[in-house]
Amino acid sequence: MRFRSSFLAIILFVCAVPTSAQPEAHHVDLEVEPLAYTFGGAGGHVAVQAGAWKYEVEVFSLEIPRSLHGNDRFSASPFGAELHFERFFGESPGGFYVGPEVGIVRLDVTHRSSQTSERHLRYSAGVRGGYQWYIGLGNLYVSPVVGLSYTLNGESISIGGDTFESTPLGPWGTVGIGWSFGR
Repeated sequence: MRFRSSFLAIILFVCAVPTSAQPEAHHVDLEVEPLAYTFGGAGGHVAVQAGAWKYEVEVFSLEIPRSLHGNDRFSASPFGAELHFERFFGESPGGFYVGPEVGIVRLDVTHRSSQTSERHLRYSAGVRGGYQWYIGLGNLYVSPVVGLSYTLNGESISIGGDTFESTPLGPWGTVGIGWSFGR
């Protein structure tokens, strides 16, 4: 419980720190994550940026490679949605950002040898940070982002005598490619 309180306090502090120059951005962004497509899924974001804040909805699915989840006897496929609240620092609509995220994920876990599957609904909260870079081709941008998520109900799953190990705290990273409308 103390970890959760400290984590929440850090997120609130980082997002509340004032900056000397607030961006005057007001636009809508559409973004995709090529890594989700690489891993046999899909991912997309819709966002509205108003001033220094971007409010974003993400929907995604993918097949997590065994090399990433480390459970060779299982396959794992999340399908989820997240809300992101990103605070930009600087004078332009792009640049560095940080903020909290909350999510809900349906995790499908399949035991390879028995072909038995289970579906688990998981809830998460975390913090994310990255950089949104307008590359000079109209309103096209690239946005590398990293984060740390805490799964509130991330217990391990046992199927067919084997256990799919799961930890509640997980680092992650990806790159988004998007287009801003009205920028």
